[in-house]
Amino acid sequence: MSMSTTHSTSPCDDISEFLDMLKKMRVLDDKIAHSLNTSIPTESFASKVDATATCKDLFTQLVGNHTRRDTILQSCINSTISNVQKFREERDVNRNDIQILKRLRKEQSKVKIN
Repeated sequence: MSMSTTHSTSPCDDISEFLDMLKKMRVLDDKIAHSLNTSIPTESFASKVDATATCKDLFTQLVGNHTRRDTILQSCINSTISNVQKFREERDVNRNDIQILKRLRKEQSKVKIN
């Protein structure tokens, strides 16, 4: 069995799973107006809530989410580029293997590689 027939359970392997994961990771970003409105107290609650600490916590969450998303995106890009290279090498050795060509095209469709 060639290495190209092994399967992993990485979210990078399934584009719909990958997009769903990114969507879930964007929830805080997508609801930023609501998060800000609930983080900053009205005048009547200003003395009961530390708005600076609350905003700092929200900022920390946002930065953490962005960092995690960036790490996952970069990991998937690197994985796909590596797979494309591997399939190109396999294709060069087995020019008549249609399955290798199909896998190569599938990987290339994930990211545009010049």
